[in-house]
Amino acid sequence: MLSGLLVIVASWLALFTILFGVGCMPVALLGRRIRSGEDFLAAFWLGFALVVAALQLWHLAAPIGPATLAAAALLGGIGLVAGRAAMATWWADLRRRVVASPTTSLIVGTLGLLFLLWLANRAMAPIAPQGDSGFYHIGAVRWMQAEALLPGLGNVDGRFGFNNSLFLYLAMLDWPPGPPHFYHLGMPVLFVVFVAECALHLGHVLREGTRVAGRHLLGSLWIAGLVPYFFVEFGSTSTDTANLLIGFVLGLHLFRLVIERPAREDVAFHALVVVALATVGVTIKLSFAFLGFFACLAAGWRFLGARSEDFAAGFWSVVRADIAPLLGTIAVVAVVLGTWLARGVTMTGYVAYPSTTALSLDVDWRVPEQQVVGEADAIKVWARYPFETDQSWQEILDGWHWVGPWFFKTIERADVFTVPMLLFLGGLWVLARRTRSTPADRRAAGLFLAAPAVAFVLWFVTAPAERFGGAIFWLLGAGIWAVLFEQSTSGSFKRGVLRGASVFVPVTVLAAAVAGAVLSHGRYGWALFVTPGPERGFHPIPEAVVERHVSRSGVVHYVAVGTGPGSSKWVPGIRCWDAPLPCTKGYLPDLETRAPGTQRRGFRLAGER
Repeated sequence: MLSGLLVIVASWLALFTILFGVGCMPVALLGRRIRSGEDFLAAFWLGFALVVAALQLWHLAAPIGPATLAAAALLGGIGLVAGRAAMATWWADLRRRVVASPTTSLIVGTLGLLFLLWLANRAMAPIAPQGDSGFYHIGAVRWMQAEALLPGLGNVDGRFGFNNSLFLYLAMLDWPPGPPHFYHLGMPVLFVVFVAECALHLGHVLREGTRVAGRHLLGSLWIAGLVPYFFVEFGSTSTDTANLLIGFVLGLHLFRLVIERPAREDVAFHALVVVALATVGVTIKLSFAFLGFFACLAAGWRFLGARSEDFAAGFWSVVRADIAPLLGTIAVVAVVLGTWLARGVTMTGYVAYPSTTALSLDVDWRVPEQQVVGEADAIKVWARYPFETDQSWQEILDGWHWVGPWFFKTIERADVFTVPMLLFLGGLWVLARRTRSTPADRRAAGLFLAAPAVAFVLWFVTAPAERFGGAIFWLLGAGIWAVLFEQSTSGSFKRGVLRGASVFVPVTVLAAAVAGAVLSHGRYGWALFVTPGPERGFHPIPEAVVERHVSRSGVVHYVAVGTGPGSSKWVPGIRCWDAPLPCTKGYLPDLETRAPGTQRRGFRLAGER
């Protein structure tokens, strides 16, 4: 198993280097130097966003395969060369720190390596046992590897119509074939980088005390929210989990931009990170639009200097000075979102599937409207009332009687919802009692908290499943205390907040770790370590038993009817998993290809043209 751990760590390092190198490109274009560990990690997130955006374009014309990963590696190498000057200052400072305190550096490095190896062990576990992984996540990845973007793929299974760009990123990582698989690499790398970011912020809090910047407190308070994922969803394919991490990083840069008010040369950099992550978050899952849109408004307001006394003068002075990055950012966002919208129309005939209220095209591959309405209603009903019930869907969609059962079900997710919401309510009480805050402080606090607050309201009235909320709960709960800490001039108040944090963080982390370990013990046989799997220590994708069916027009498709003998008892229900393509949730007598004898022109349903 040790060789597997080393392979995992080496693969993570290679992937980090590629994405970081790609992210160095926009940093170099801005003429900005990487001056801290935060900047270093921000370049990684920029690279991740750019690679996901580029993969959407690539997939319009070709499948995702080895050439895709090679192209990303080439871009990463170019970025590393282009950004070497930008990294020089930070690299020299890091070397000075190591030389100045070699013992501390050795201890921190050793502990970090041991923790990394433990995470690698967690990553070798079976794919996170979610229903959606087997229903369509893996199938979507396999379609992206097998074919360029197919018109009408939503006709094979309505869930293949979901326009989730994360699967392009995962599909890129499944080369060479065999372990480690894409779920051992893709999401774990995002987690590892974010854990490093949290550790960096926590280190600042421990060293600097009341002099610490508010963003470091923000980056420390939500650590407990991540701990359960190490045990049960580390090797995940979940778009919700990816957007949770993206939302956290977006919140850190929005806080720095709005609350800490950085120097002019830093404003463009942080605004770029916010816009890039908001854009890619929407392409990963449409529900991120709630947070992403309002975060972009707040970042744009700050970037354009709209809080100045003279709005027009502040606005136009910034526009004249920064016209090139403004136009470049707008153009890139337009291309990314335009490509994403085109992908949605190609797969389903709808701009914002599964919504029928947005624009749809009269194309022969359009998914039947009744099916689209059914998909949308199923999501809303499940989010509001995830219980067995005799009520009709319409009763749940039209009434409010679901709120009570939903509330008591939702507060069971203490790590995601309950703890951050209690933090937020406590922070609101303190904020209401403050009498010495300036109008500028109140405006800044409102500007930062508005994005997650409005997103919370929209989340609640649409599809209030806690996992669809992503980072908004922790951005409210940890964010309000970070705002209070940053804006306070009282040393005693700051000391009180830090004393509270010194109890809150370890207690919640320990509680989350115990809960996660107990659940992990039931799934994997060990509470803290994953036992070796059958593929050179790795655990493979669960097996599915399928039946072969042929539609009236002769399209062969497969329907899952059972779970293979090698699958864990924790594999949920009957799923397609890694079955041959196309695998569907039922027999489709009307399924046909748009061109005789080939699926490369896409699919449609007979009689729907």
